[in-house]
Amino acid sequence: MTAPETPSTAVTVPQPDEDRSIVGQLPEALQASIRLRKLANASAAKLAAQNWGKDMDEGTRRAVANWCHVNDVDPATEFELLGNKFYKNAAWHLRKLAELAAQGVVEYAVADHVNNDLRLITLGKSGDPEMEAWAKAEDARRIRERVTRQIPDEATGACLFRIKLYSMAQEVVGVAWAGGGTKSKVVSGGAIKASDAFDPIGTAEPVKTTESRAARRAIRLLAYHAPDLAKQLEQGMGDTADLQVRIQRDKELNRRPDPITGQPVAIPRDPYARPQVTAGAPPAPAPAPAAEPVSTAEVVEAPPAPAADPDQLPLIPEEQAPPPVLTEDEQRALDLAEDARTAAADAEREAEADRLRSGEG
Repeated sequence: MTAPETPSTAVTVPQPDEDRSIVGQLPEALQASIRLRKLANASAAKLAAQNWGKDMDEGTRRAVANWCHVNDVDPATEFELLGNKFYKNAAWHLRKLAELAAQGVVEYAVADHVNNDLRLITLGKSGDPEMEAWAKAEDARRIRERVTRQIPDEATGACLFRIKLYSMAQEVVGVAWAGGGTKSKVVSGGAIKASDAFDPIGTAEPVKTTESRAARRAIRLLAYHAPDLAKQLEQGMGDTADLQVRIQRDKELNRRPDPITGQPVAIPRDPYARPQVTAGAPPAPAPAPAAEPVSTAEVVEAPPAPAADPDQLPLIPEEQAPPPVLTEDEQRALDLAEDARTAAADAEREAEADRLRSGEG
């Protein structure tokens, strides 16, 4: 006869359910807040990877990312910071144009290349009457456009980006050219010098470069015919003064040498962290505590004002002024920054394609 089993006194530890996270058990409003915080963290990390974002502390990067989200700008692909000034780049402008096209208000938006192409001369002597007629007409049209737009014949890339809305009687045209030593600037002594060195990306990729530059300029012109687009172009641009001060402060902190080691002081991630002192160096003297003033007068304290969130930006006014015209120096700096971003993205895609091909082989 089998003896009865003795009940076990072992405690069973419940295993966590991998398919059910603790976040899913929270109220929906709190889940949304956590998702937004994760998005802000990811955006701040992307800003840290940008050249202009490395000198910012964590709080400033979060404030810039918040500005981007409030103003419908992707901080990783649609934003440039040049000389502490905020810019919405060509990717942002093209997205806004696509939104207008989806609304059915764009009649056409095309890139028209008008650079001097020697192949048209060859086709004009091909012996095919139809081909010769087309080549001669196209060459004459391009020459006429270059003369009208003041585009130098030496440019290896020249693009007219044409946009017309159904509500417009005439199209708007953005113009850009690059390559052939046509980029010039004022050098020391007031002289004007032209060189490909002033526009390396435009010289290397004249077609893609001129298309993006001409598109951005055309869309800014289009804003004068589309009030909603004008508001979006200017949205948030007046709310950057405080952020520019913070960015400049972070840069100065990064450049300021440590009084003991003489090395640049990195911005501490913890706002209450103290700088590290190298071994053997005398510690910095602690500041003497400030004496509290003694007063016999009765002081009536006002209720404290609510603390301001340093990352909170002011509300966007409903009425916005027309988009400002960029200066030539600002336009050149923005062009170079966008071209560098495009070249880096192309190189990354080509490297990934090479890795895939080598894996298949």
